[in-house]
This record gives sequence, C-alpha cells and structure tokens, in this order.
Amino acid sequence: MKIRSLSFCICIIITLMGCSSNKIHDEPSDKYPFEEKMKTVLDENLEVVNSLNRAEVQLAYIELPANSIETKKIIKLLGDDGWILKGSGVSVDTYCLGVRNSINIASPILFNATDYKGNKVKVTKSNVDIISYSYNKWGDDLCE
Repeated sequence: MKIRSLSFCICIIITLMGCSSNKIHDEPSDKYPFEEKMKTVLDENLEVVNSLNRAEVQLAYIELPANSIETKKIIKLLGDDGWILKGSGVSVDTYCLGVRNSINIASPILFNATDYKGNKVKVTKSNVDIISYSYNKWGDDLCE
C-alpha cells in the first residue's frame, strides 16, 4: 500500500513540474531584448512579429512607414546600445552586436534588395521599412 501511495505522489509531482510555467532554459545572456527595446523607443502597442522564438534562435521583425523618424530612432538606439554597422547592400543595412545578434534595416525602393554580402533579401512591400532581428546561438554569418 505504501508503494502505491509513493508512486501516486511521484506521478503527481512529475505532472505538476511538467505543467509549471517556469522555463526549463533561461534566455541566453547575450540575446538582445529586441521586442522590449523596440516598444521602449517606439510605442508599447507596437506589433512585433516573432516568426521564431526559442532560446537558441529568434527571428522577429517590425514594419514602419518608409523613411520615417521612427527608423532614425531605431538607428540611434542601435548606436547607443553598441551595435556596429557591418555593411550596406542594396536598400539593406546590416548591424551586428557580437556574432550572434543581427538586425537588418530594409528600406526597399526596389524589389531586388540585397544584403552587403550580395544575398537576395525577399521584399514583398516597397512602402515600409522593415527592421528584422535575428539571434543565432551558433553565430550569424553576416556578423563574422
């Protein structure tokens, strides 16, 4: 009877641990708080689209009016936070913070935008600036 009670208690504890809201993995300390920073500089109601958000990899972006003052605010914030302009392509500037964090600011005037290494950047709208953030635990080739 004691074994059944012990087994039942262990099952309940394991179930509760699995359903808890605590994260199993902490966020990496070198991951830039993109969403928090963008909302601080622009607006708390800003829509940040997280295409992928894991501890090892994150892809997120925001859209702003083309050539707006908001884009200039973002560029100033990046400079203040230690980001470095790695290079400019056709309608795309790439900023890096270490080798794991990158931000592309695409201000497309044409649909054939490229990053500074000549890689094509898919553009679906030419009337907005797109600020895209990428974190890769293993490093980003644009920032090496």
